[in-house]
Parts: sequence; C-alpha cells; structure tokens
Amino acid sequence: MKFYIALTVVLGATAIFFIFPNQLVGMYLSEGTSASDAAVTLRHGKDYLYIMILGFAPFALSQVYGSTLREIGETKLPMIASIIAIGVNVVFNYIFIFGNEGLAFLPFEAMGVKGAAIATAMARYVEMAIVLVAVHKNSEKYEFVKGLYKSLKIPGRLCGEIFKKGAPLMVNEMLWSMGMAALVQCYSVRGIEVVAATNITSTVSNIFSVVYLSMGSAIAIMVGQQLGANKIEEASQRDGLPYQTYIQRGFLFPSGDNFIDYNDCFNWARELIEKFKIYVLMVGYDRYSSQYLINDMKQYGFHTDDVYQGENL
Repeated sequence: MKFYIALTVVLGATAIFFIFPNQLVGMYLSEGTSASDAAVTLRHGKDYLYIMILGFAPFALSQVYGSTLREIGETKLPMIASIIAIGVNVVFNYIFIFGNEGLAFLPFEAMGVKGAAIATAMARYVEMAIVLVAVHKNSEKYEFVKGLYKSLKIPGRLCGEIFKKGAPLMVNEMLWSMGMAALVQCYSVRGIEVVAATNITSTVSNIFSVVYLSMGSAIAIMVGQQLGANKIEEASQRDGLPYQTYIQRGFLFPSGDNFIDYNDCFNWARELIEKFKIYVLMVGYDRYSSQYLINDMKQYGFHTDDVYQGENL
C-alpha cells in the first residue's frame, strides 16, 4: 500500500512541478522585486526544481522502506543511511556549488544553484541504495522483503481498511504541510530581510524540534509494538472467544509479533505428517508474499497450487 501511495504522490508532484513551475516559484517572489531580479530568481528556482524532481522517486522509496523498518523496531539502519546521505549532500554541495573556485583542482566551473540541486538529488540516491541493499541482503532478518516484488496485488478489502484508518492522519499531514507552505509564502513576499530572518529562526527552531519529533517517533514505535504483541487478548475481547485457551490446548498457533513467521507455518504443516500422520492432498496459496514458504513446502513434498485470490478454486 505504501508503494502505491508513494507512487501516486511522486507522479502527482512531478506533473504539478512540470506544468506550473512559473506559478509555483512566482508565488514566493516579492512584489517589490525588480523585473530583472525576479527573472533571475525565477530561472534559478526552475533550474533547482527540475533537477530536484529526479530525487523524488528515490526519496519516496527510502521513506517507504525506512518507515517499515522503524515500525518493526529497526531504527539504526535508516539513521545510518540518513547520516551518510547528509554527509554526501554537504560535501558535494561545496564541490558542485563552487567548482574550481572553491577547489582549484576540480575540472569544472561553479554550478551554483544547479550544483546544490545535483548534490541533494545524489544524496537521495545514496540513501536509497544503502537502505535497499542492506535490507535485501539480510532478508532473513527483514522478513517483510521476502517475495516482496513477486506480486504487487493487494486485496481490495485490505486497501479499504488501510485507507479508512490512515485517511485522517494523511489529511492532517497534508493540511499541516499546506499551512507551512502558505506561511513561508507570506514571509517570502515581505522582502529579503524577512526571508533571511525566517531562515535563521527556522534553523534554530529545527535544532530543538528534532528532539521532540524523534521522541514522538520512538514512543510510537514502542507503543505500536506493545499493542501488536497483545493482539491475542485484544482479539479475545473483541470476538468473545478464549483464544489463549485455544492456543494452550493446541487448537491455534500464534506466529510472530509484527509479521507472520512462515517457518512456523511450514513446521506446523510438516508436523501434521511427521507427528499425526495426516497427509495433505493439496495446498492452495496466494502468490502474494508466500513464495519462500511454498518453495520449502515443494522441496518437502507438498503438492501446491496458486489460487489467484480465489478465482481458480
């Protein structure tokens, strides 16, 4: 679901920035700016904007993976990737912005605004590469990537549930972002002195804001995991059934805290044969995120058949 949302946002933002670049940049130009200065500012803004578009996709993909990692309690990898990306951005900002004016041995001239955009876009790709390589090389640790790209099909009912629960938060974030953009626009048309003062205060504010924002993220992760670990009792209260008793008597088998552990599924199916001498005629499965389990079952000797969301039952 995150992939679809990220793809929609990236395509939408790219289309808007390509179709309305003059209007978007022009909104932040002061009415008192001379025509020549306004033209130069507009040109630099568009140059920066067009290059930054190239970094939308890797940034979105990094956020999709990074948010999922944080949800399962893995915060170090996204942090390391972000720190390295910031370092790349800082170093190449200086190199590309100043060129051989800053470092005489460089073979190219100063790029200015374009150089800043190129460095930022590069940092996005570096961050994405670090996260993707680290996650996919450790698929045993990060089980959510197993069979991730085998199928991107998501059941409609699940999409509806996700959208229903996530829509209020998404609308809230969109309204907050629009409000901040409007606030910056109001400041930007008040003149260069106001813009400079706003940049200074924003920098100082961000230094302190990062503390409560990071604490909020950490609390959300810990609370979310605790809630996820208590789903058995929650489900018992909701459905009015003694699930914990069923588990103790062997009628149900819990698996994983945040994700289903497919090893549990395979071991349970194997136990049917080895312990209870129950032989399964056929195992039907949905191809979405189950390929590793099915491979293990085929190697063991189970007969399997893909179900296509119930169409070929």
